[in-house]
Amino acid sequence: MNKSMIVSSTILLVASMGSQAIEYSRTFNIEDMTNDDEKYSVAFTPEFDVAASMIVLDVNVEGNATLSSRQESVCTLWEEDICVGPIKQLWHSEFTHELNYTVSCDDKVILNKFADQLEFTNEKLTSTKSKIHIQDAFINLNELTCETVSFAIETLQGKDIEQIAGSIKFSDSTSK
Repeated sequence: MNKSMIVSSTILLVASMGSQAIEYSRTFNIEDMTNDDEKYSVAFTPEFDVAASMIVLDVNVEGNATLSSRQESVCTLWEEDICVGPIKQLWHSEFTHELNYTVSCDDKVILNKFADQLEFTNEKLTSTKSKIHIQDAFINLNELTCETVSFAIETLQGKDIEQIAGSIKFSDSTSK
């Protein structure tokens, strides 16, 4: 095969591929992200336009929840709406860590959701450590074409985010 045929074949292959990718996948962690108060964000600019109808997000977030633990007086026996039994002191704990996350395509929000770790119990809780696993798949009926893909996450209720590690995948197929 001579050089002109190789060049022609390469040009034909590139032209037939176009400037859009069938799939784009990227991993990221908290070190890749910018932090503005309790909002973390990361943007990716691939070397090609991303064209996809399926978005898969898999993110692990570790941080600290808001914790409230206190003892409350509770009646142990009721007859209709009258307490007839002894009163006991029981623990009441509320553990709350709430996040909002978004995926954007060229500054247009295409996914805006909420994730949380909540616990309400009659036990005394002392740890505020929280782990939230976000697994989300979004199918858009119309193909998206993006020059820039971004992901952002912010704390709605809780104290702080200590670790973020995840991946985002844009694809034109629901198969793996």
